[in-house]
Amino acid sequence: MIKYEKQKYYTKARLKKERGWTNKMIEKLLQNVKCKSNSNFPRRGTIQLYLAKDIEEIEKTPKYVELRNKVEQRRKKRAETEKEKERELKELAKFYEQDEVSSQRTNSIKLVKNVQWQNDCLKEIRDEKNIILTSPTGSGKTKVFLEWALNKPERPIFITAPIKALSNQRYRELKSLGCTVGIETGDIKDIPEKSEFICCTQEIYTNKYINTEKSTLIIDEFHYIFENIDRTRTYIDALKNSKAQNIFICSATLGNLSKLNSYVNKVTNRNFYLYKNEQTLTKIIYKESIDKEKIKDSLVIAFSEANCLEIAEEICSIRRKITTVSEKCNTKYQQNFIKIKELLNKYHINNHNLKGYLQYGISVYYSNLLPKEKFFIEKIFEERLIDTVVGTDALALGVNFPVKNVVFAQLEKPHAGVISKNLFQQLAGRAGRKDYFDEGYVYYCRGFFINSGRYYISDLYSYLLNKENEDIYILLTPLISNVLKGKTSIDDEVKYISDFSTENVNINKIKADITRQVKYVKKYKIYKEKTKTDDIVRLQEEFDKNIANAYFDEYSYIENCYLFRCILIRKTVKQIIKDKRIDFQSLNSLLQLRKYLYHLPKKYRYKSNIQQIEGIINRIDDSVLSIEKFN
Repeated sequence: MIKYEKQKYYTKARLKKERGWTNKMIEKLLQNVKCKSNSNFPRRGTIQLYLAKDIEEIEKTPKYVELRNKVEQRRKKRAETEKEKERELKELAKFYEQDEVSSQRTNSIKLVKNVQWQNDCLKEIRDEKNIILTSPTGSGKTKVFLEWALNKPERPIFITAPIKALSNQRYRELKSLGCTVGIETGDIKDIPEKSEFICCTQEIYTNKYINTEKSTLIIDEFHYIFENIDRTRTYIDALKNSKAQNIFICSATLGNLSKLNSYVNKVTNRNFYLYKNEQTLTKIIYKESIDKEKIKDSLVIAFSEANCLEIAEEICSIRRKITTVSEKCNTKYQQNFIKIKELLNKYHINNHNLKGYLQYGISVYYSNLLPKEKFFIEKIFEERLIDTVVGTDALALGVNFPVKNVVFAQLEKPHAGVISKNLFQQLAGRAGRKDYFDEGYVYYCRGFFINSGRYYISDLYSYLLNKENEDIYILLTPLISNVLKGKTSIDDEVKYISDFSTENVNINKIKADITRQVKYVKKYKIYKEKTKTDDIVRLQEEFDKNIANAYFDEYSYIENCYLFRCILIRKTVKQIIKDKRIDFQSLNSLLQLRKYLYHLPKKYRYKSNIQQIEGIINRIDDSVLSIEKFN
């Protein structure tokens, strides 16, 4: 192989390596320079060789000096940019390490003591039997209604909630305070003898305990009826028909209180004492935009599961860069993650997305998470193992996430438009919490790569800040089971809806709708064949006789007929699920099917079906049907 003399010739590679030439300099300065070709480099092909003498002459020309200066300037600017990035990352790492003392939390349940508004309120309402209380989120409503209820002789004290997670949380709180407390949510039931408190969902109370006399009823998070019309009926039925001696309604946002008071008095035929508190235990400060790099000790609000996951990914990406710069920050998260791993194993959490976020102090929270996953997130947040949760408006329902900041990444719901002022206020009220953060801050963030809606979030933020709270909006839905059972007529059901809806309703349309549903159920044929055997006739008679008692108002009239037909022809649960006439893909849909099976008349509660559905549920989440798993 013929070798070139290093002192005599340069290749392009040597020019770059030894003399600092760039591709652009080679392209512009060597166009017309003679070179020697050497093809004795089999792995590289033909190589061009330039005389060292020619290169030295070129480096003395003004054009070379000009290009060299430009290269040096670019390199200098690049180096400065890298230093600036490193400085910013170090500052962010420092930001994530600061405020250690102020952000310490404990695991114990804390009820606020010796707050002036609570003392004033309790003094006013002590002798009242029926109360409506509105007070800002985190201001200590729990202490007020517990003390008020404990001063009443009527027992048990029912505390209802709109979602199971809140009933579970209230159960744990009361149990930690040494109270004798029971729980029933449709999934779990554990009611000790002579329970002082019973925590339950609103549906359980309305369907099961509404006739309990000499009792006290507390309806928490009452604002939920304005956000979920499908479940409004169970609240209004409870107010109208409850035989409880004392009723306490409370929420943070209730709109026009005089209208609400008049409405509740009309429904219940009682006189409710209205108490409004505007004093907060922490100061909430509404700020403008926040950079996503500075999100810490925060609830980040979005209104879809996909957006929650995208936001969590972006925050993790930012923190991933920070941990590579700050060894201390990395060590802190690693130490926390060791504790998190122990809890992951304890609660059998196998959600890989969730695990990936946790090591950077982030989690997500939305309706499709399993109950054990939601409880796990609440637990690690209480223990200060993570500092930020990205969630949907499920966070407005009183779930205990005391944080310093609330950050709105969205202010529009998909397919539903701009959120209400009541919901905005309820979510914003999660910022700051007595004994955790003395001040809370509310921001919006427009830096996430999500579909945030049709309008600029900054404009919506200003609009909602200045908007008045909405008045009560109640539109009742019919209970077909009452009509089928003969408890009420179609005309009476229409009148009930008309009388107790706050909006004007089309009576003729409602009547036609109820009539159509009732007719479908009564005319439903198990088999469509014209030839009828004795077995078909017997099954049809059995269907007609028992459908009223089997009817489950949480399913549509079509779903009710299909499911009861399956029960009569002895289809198994696995066959019903496999049939796909009803979507049973989610855990909630399976839990609803279980409720239906327990709701059926006793002779149709086949043990094999119940064992099958509970087996399927336990394989998905073994904590759902056992209250012990939540301790």
